[in-house]
Amino acid sequence: MNTRHGFLFTIACGAFAACASAGDFTHVINIPPDPVPANDRIGGVVGETTQLNVFDSGVLPSGFLVAFGGELNVYSGTVGDNLLIDHGGVVNIHGGQIGDFVLPLSGSELNIYGGTFTDIIQADNAVLNITGGDLGNYLVATNNSVLNISGSNVGADLITNTLSVESGSVANLFVTDAELGDGTVLDLEYGVTTVVDVRGMVLEGHFADGSAFIFHLDDVFDGNDYFPAGALTVTLVPAPAGVAVLGIGGLVATRRRRQ
Repeated sequence: MNTRHGFLFTIACGAFAACASAGDFTHVINIPPDPVPANDRIGGVVGETTQLNVFDSGVLPSGFLVAFGGELNVYSGTVGDNLLIDHGGVVNIHGGQIGDFVLPLSGSELNIYGGTFTDIIQADNAVLNITGGDLGNYLVATNNSVLNISGSNVGADLITNTLSVESGSVANLFVTDAELGDGTVLDLEYGVTTVVDVRGMVLEGHFADGSAFIFHLDDVFDGNDYFPAGALTVTLVPAPAGVAVLGIGGLVATRRRRQ
């Protein structure tokens, strides 16, 4: 029997994750004016925590690593290819240009509020919270990753912006409306998470930020959007104006249905 517990609203920095202040860290690095850390990495030292902030004209090299105890905040500037986020590392992207192939690994967290990504983001047993940004051509979730998407250009068309959710992972879409390609409007309730198991057509609608999406509901991996059974959910949330009035930062639903 399903029991509705209603909405759980939290006020946070952005839509899903809270932002730590500089005072929470052992070390704070601001680029510029500070130089890039030695060995092109932050974190990974027991008993120490490091926050790295990248501002206008700041540059991080290719292959930069964010390990446990490290938090990278990109507000502007440029991040090179092959950004690696290791277990316990946190990366918050607010702006800037992000190079090809961002790889959040097991136990890491990537929060995307803005910025422009070159091509591939591949989560490997990680958590991604996406509320905005110009993402690249491929967003891939593997090995029990969790994607929470309430905005951005993910699914902006059926040619680029491909979303592939491999078995064991799940993509949770926070939407203001959604319908199938045959014109069937999904029977959604505010705050109730619905598992979408229909395949063989498209799903289209609008994210919480008002941006449009359209996805192929395919369960055969052929280079298009890919969703095995149980890998896609939608949760109905208020339209952007309603969210602003409520002053909410996130929404968690405690009931799941299937369509």
